[in-house]
Amino acid sequence: MNPTKLTVASLRKVFLLEGLDDATLGIVLKQLTVRRYEKRDVILQKGASDGELLFLLAGQLHVVDYTLQGKEVFLHVIQAGDYFGELSVIDGAPRSASVVAVKESVVAFLSKQHALNLFHNYPSVVERLLGRFAQVIRQASGRQMLLSIPSAHARVYVMLSRMPRVLPVQEEGEEEPVVLDNVPTQQEIAGMVNTTRETVSRAMQILVKEGIIKKDKRKIIILQPTVLEEKAMQGEGMLVKDIDE
Repeated sequence: MNPTKLTVASLRKVFLLEGLDDATLGIVLKQLTVRRYEKRDVILQKGASDGELLFLLAGQLHVVDYTLQGKEVFLHVIQAGDYFGELSVIDGAPRSASVVAVKESVVAFLSKQHALNLFHNYPSVVERLLGRFAQVIRQASGRQMLLSIPSAHARVYVMLSRMPRVLPVQEEGEEEPVVLDNVPTQQEIAGMVNTTRETVSRAMQILVKEGIIKKDKRKIIILQPTVLEEKAMQGEGMLVKDIDE
């Protein structure tokens, strides 16, 4: 995307702004500052005190944090059409994590004053904002449970079983397979479940060897959803057993 050609139609692809009319989007368009980033560029730095709201117009970003030893910890992916930085807009606190480009990306910045105007005056924006907060809280609760499971392989199985699924595909078998589309990379999954990429790879290989899944580029076809669910439940059972003991 050419930053100089940002249009109302481009802004309508941003989830937070979908419900706004063309006139309002035209106003927002004039308030934006658009920047292009190369792979590995830092868009937001943890601890920074800026309070802008950001929209990813093209590309892909990673939200990361760092341990006391300086190890990078992957938190989640930001895809084109998403927004981020809203917490600092709302509470004025420093950025809680860093955001890094993983490919060439185009980001639009909206000042805190203009972002708060959106939050205060447009119900469709508030509805989407609250929906995101609810989703984040649920994900945080699920992540806490996930990281409490002692077996790294089991954490991978639980994560796969909880990923959003798209339309089933038709294949021979006793049950209808389902597809996980645009699956995170093994390195990203490793960060999500607090293990190594090699461990994720071994866990995936076990599932493939047992005929539970098959991989197709960035898709995973779950051939035996019930079996994967059973493996996930066994992993969650490890946590329950550990608590009981």
